[in-house]
Amino acid sequence: LAKAGSLFFNNQQVTEAQLRSRLLDAARANPETPVVLRGDAGIPYGELIRVLDLVRGSGLTNIGLATRSPGG
Repeated sequence: LAKAGSLFFNNQQVTEAQLRSRLLDAARANPETPVVLRGDAGIPYGELIRVLDLVRGSGLTNIGLATRSPGG
């Protein structure tokens, strides 16, 4: 998730519809496919939850949030 509202899948910018399609494809191939959400600092919480719900809605449940330690 980029601060400007852009979405990325495997470091490639995608629309929300493209993201949904790719997530559904991944879930069909393997419902245990790990998903790691990363976002720029300052992303509104609601935006993160919206994308998290999109991932869950695709059927993928192995979801993690990337974090960075302070100063790192």
